[in-house]
Amino acid sequence: MAPGTARAKLPSIVANATSVVLGATTGEQARVWEKPVSAPDFGPPEMLGDAHGQPDSAATSVFLGSDDSLHAVWIDQTEQNSTIRYRTRRPGSGWDTVRTVVGSDQFRPFADVADTALGTIVVGTKTSGSVMRCPPTTAHRGPRQPSPWMRGRARVPDLALRLDGSPALVHAWEDVFVEFWSGSSFLRETIPRASNEDCHADASIAITADGRLVVAARYVAPRVLLAERDAWGTWMTSTPFAEPVAGRVSVAPDPYGGMHLAWASPQGTPPGVRYAYRPPGNPGNRRSWRPSTTFTTVHGSP
Repeated sequence: MAPGTARAKLPSIVANATSVVLGATTGEQARVWEKPVSAPDFGPPEMLGDAHGQPDSAATSVFLGSDDSLHAVWIDQTEQNSTIRYRTRRPGSGWDTVRTVVGSDQFRPFADVADTALGTIVVGTKTSGSVMRCPPTTAHRGPRQPSPWMRGRARVPDLALRLDGSPALVHAWEDVFVEFWSGSSFLRETIPRASNEDCHADASIAITADGRLVVAARYVAPRVLLAERDAWGTWMTSTPFAEPVAGRVSVAPDPYGGMHLAWASPQGTPPGVRYAYRPPGNPGNRRSWRPSTTFTTVHGSP
């Protein structure tokens, strides 16, 4: 059993060969839940730090490094400022101290972190919608001014680590855009819409064990979008769940070929964070997903 998450709206999920980790903000606290990849239930949450403000304005994001280190970033809104906080937990150690990456009244309520060949990177968006890069490795010297990283408007940027160590970035502004790091700048692909009336938002990105890209997002209509890119660069899209979604849909493949999804449905019955699992094989078959479960009673996982 896990505590209720009825007010959470921007969950984040990651997985590796041994663990599944979910991050979310509830009760003005950044929290993470964990379970062994084959276990049916998540354990009790760990509290990372204060995350003041509404949960749809105070996301908690998690990232598992190749050395099994766990990185977490979240938004703490105090008065007029949105501050990005960062913590990491190395294998065999506890969580380090809370570090402030950057604080500003210009940040939207979202940040993400990834440990890449360019270093450990935190990204966030300003009120203008531009993506800003904020390396947390400098956080011990105090907050620093973030630097622009990508031109154009974006919301809820999400990072993933490709097999060569380079970052891949996804963001959505009606369309879903995937950005590949070329060594000096990003190259963009747009995930195709099923129809011109479709409108997407709040995407996440992940990389499978064989290097394929997977993106999840929400439709403005009550549907969950999943897009998978094959080895030839073709995007295959599906809508495995049809229900109202608030905020980001988070996706995480595991090394065995399974796929994990998490999203929030405050207007659902019951309200809360959803978790769903797809066993290996049949990626385009919507029926291959096990029924979603509400995170107040997470079960039915692999």
